[in-house]
Amino acid sequence: MGYDTDGQAINQAIQDLLKTKDPGYEYDANELLFAYRTCYGGNPTKFSMDLIHAVLRQRSFYEKVSRLNWKDAESFRRAIRGYHDFLHLIKTNPRKTMVPTLEIDCVWHTHMLKVGSYRQFCLRHLGRVINHDDSIPSTAIDTHVRATLDAWKKNSLHYEVDLTATLEIKRENGFLAPVKVSEAPFGADFHPGFVLLPADHHNVPISKSIIT
Repeated sequence: MGYDTDGQAINQAIQDLLKTKDPGYEYDANELLFAYRTCYGGNPTKFSMDLIHAVLRQRSFYEKVSRLNWKDAESFRRAIRGYHDFLHLIKTNPRKTMVPTLEIDCVWHTHMLKVGSYRQFCLRHLGRVINHDDSIPSTAIDTHVRATLDAWKKNSLHYEVDLTATLEIKRENGFLAPVKVSEAPFGADFHPGFVLLPADHHNVPISKSIIT
């Protein structure tokens, strides 16, 4: 990403701020502008990253994440199942750009923290390392979102409670029952987890993990 309109806007914002400060600020501000222009404003190789733009994009992401209501363990388990299904969408729609929900994106970020195992998982099950690209232009997002929603509607995976298992994990308000998935595209590398059932439970199917 080059020194574009956003870069010029940052430059102008700093210059405007300088006008409200005493002359002592001028040297530091010019040093900052020089660092921006030379280090972040012109990335010469495909391995470079514009850190300023990356931080600005991630700031919005973290603000949204901080408002998520992770109220119980089931919220995390549901998000992990959603991420599993999302990877299955990527696998079955290799030519499309899939857009995750915020919860799924959180799990994705967490998975990528283990760089080696993430790479190994992707190569084993998806045939390539899936790049988490957060720099998709806003003008293209709507098209990708529509394609993702269409893919979710065709998603063949569904989950149900496995009541053939012995329910030994007791909680104050019921039992934790294991979940089974209709297909196992990632084999033993994915465990669908548990759901909390009331004490008078009966065989109730779990909804398909779709975007809501």
